[in-house]
Amino acid sequence: MIGGLVLFFDLERFKYHFSFGVKITASALLDTIFNNLYNIIIGKRFSTEQLGYYNRADSLKQLPINNIAGALNRVTFPLFSKLAHDDIALKKYYKTILLVVMFLIAPVSVLMVVVAEPLIRFLLTEKWLPSVQYFQILSIGGIFFPIHAYNLNILQAKGRSDLYLRIEVFKKVVIVLVIISCIQFGMLGLVWGSVLISIITVFINTYYTSKFIDYSIINQLLDIMPSILKAIIIGVIVYMLDQYIFIQMLDIYRLIFSSIIYLTIYFGLAFLLKSKEIFILLDLIKGRRNKASE
Repeated sequence: MIGGLVLFFDLERFKYHFSFGVKITASALLDTIFNNLYNIIIGKRFSTEQLGYYNRADSLKQLPINNIAGALNRVTFPLFSKLAHDDIALKKYYKTILLVVMFLIAPVSVLMVVVAEPLIRFLLTEKWLPSVQYFQILSIGGIFFPIHAYNLNILQAKGRSDLYLRIEVFKKVVIVLVIISCIQFGMLGLVWGSVLISIITVFINTYYTSKFIDYSIINQLLDIMPSILKAIIIGVIVYMLDQYIFIQMLDIYRLIFSSIIYLTIYFGLAFLLKSKEIFILLDLIKGRRNKASE
């Protein structure tokens, strides 16, 4: 008793939370180690310059993806936790969030591929142009980041840190195998290997969550594919415009014109086709404005 307050120690609850925390910590530690694996291998196998180009491309790629998906990722876990015992509601909210985030991530990722050259030369100067290819390839792999993050959030919300750790260990084995297979094709092969890893691990991350909320990876891909296909098709059109018309302009103007045309077509098409993602996004924005004004 402390200050008239009776305290109880629940050993079973402690064991549960301790077991959950240990597994999540082990997963995070394993992930941290492997996040630096590419840097170690590139530094050992290839030149310092190539390592610098790769690091710069990777850090630049992560800025928009982390800002969009990462911000929502911090919100989704508490939300998923509240709905952990209602699989129908959990699936509904998960699907809504996935659609909206992919609706935003897909065009941003493809646009980065399209404007990679003027973007890097404008931000980092001419000497960093060798990182353009790496940046473009890594941006392709970045499209799948939301699926990775939100599926793992479901496992944590369900309290299944054991499955979370199992998945992380299995993914690391896959990463090692892909690296061993791709490194023989040189630096570009290794970078393309990261895209392959991203695709393979999508299926690994969704294996258990698809069973929990009855939302298979095939159905997830079918739901997000319209956004990805529209982003790619518009990207091809804008890339052709950039290469044949805007290429004579200063980099800043190439970036402005390409971005405005791309985003105008993408979001304009979404309105014309009455894509549900755009209306979900508008409802979310209106909801936040209403809360802010209260």
